Amino acid sequence: MNRQLVFVHGRAQQHKDASALKAEWLDALHDGLAKNGLRLPIAESDIRFPYYGDTLYDLGRRIPDDVAVVGYDNWDIYAADCRPPLTTVDLNLEQLGATAVEHLLAAIDGHPRSGVIRLPGRLVVRESTGPAPARPDP
Repeated sequence: MNRQLVFVHGRAQQHKDASALKAEWLDALHDGLAKNGLRLPIAESDIRFPYYGDTLYDLGRRIPDDVAVVGYDNWDIYAADCRPPLTTVDLNLEQLGATAVEHLLAAIDGHPRSGVIRLPGRLVVRESTGPAPARPDP
């Protein structure tokens, strides 16, 4: 059985090239595995680290002209620094964390809550999706 691991990235981190990012991510992966008494179960040569923009370019596609790209989390430092800047869904993680802590503290105090809690998210539009296409007149 041939196993592979693929990390797809946006290459925005400190403007490093793909090989520098792959080395940094592999170091972090090895460290995390070692801290848990594990080691990488596949050869590093079986790990691919494609930048989505290069992959789309190799396929003859342009962002956002041919393909719109949307991420999630709205990690501003990353999304705004992508090329082109990445449209993302902001999951409102600060409010999510505050709500989780509130429910945890209530449970610790003997007042557990149950049910589904929905928190609003928002779309943060940047250049990776481009302008909305014009609609034909009816």
